[in-house]
Amino acid sequence: ELDEDKTKSVDLKTVITDADCPGDKLSFRLVDPGDRNAGVRFIPTSAISITPAANWFGSTTVDLEADDGVKRVPFTMTVVVKPINDCPTIEPGISDPPAVRWKEPIVIDAFRNGKDVENQPQELTWDVEVQAQNQGEVNCAFAGAVLTCNLIKDTTLAYRALITVKLTDRDGCTTSQFLRLTWDSRPNQSPFIRFDKLTREYRVRQ
Repeated sequence: ELDEDKTKSVDLKTVITDADCPGDKLSFRLVDPGDRNAGVRFIPTSAISITPAANWFGSTTVDLEADDGVKRVPFTMTVVVKPINDCPTIEPGISDPPAVRWKEPIVIDAFRNGKDVENQPQELTWDVEVQAQNQGEVNCAFAGAVLTCNLIKDTTLAYRALITVKLTDRDGCTTSQFLRLTWDSRPNQSPFIRFDKLTREYRVRQ
């Protein structure tokens, strides 16, 4: 028995004993390695190694044979590979979005970036955290796998923010990635006349 994505070797002399034949005199043969995904192979002269295929788990029966020089005895072993949770991955990584105009929202669809061995993309949960230096000045939230960020701070200058996007599977394992957001400076506004502030002067002719 071993965990998924692990390797193990078994000394067959510890499995089969012969009262009339010392262990070092026994010979062994692998008859059937079972499910090929279990990765069972014979190591001369008395061991087997188990190297399961990536992310494979399950059980399989391995047929072997022991020989003491007088008689051959068939025997079986059950190989059990226990599943372990694989954390999700953000793959390919999400690219930093291009700069947007002042006060326009930044929208990112991350659906195709979420990958997991055990869960479908729609079963994964996205979340976002605005870094401390930008909190209160930028608002970000996910709706499903779509991220929307808005600039709250009233500034005329170009603004940059750092956020962390997080992807969590159904077993609670989380992976994360940093993203940089950029808003351009506020466009220059033409001057205008406030007519309500003007006063009219009257002169009386003499």
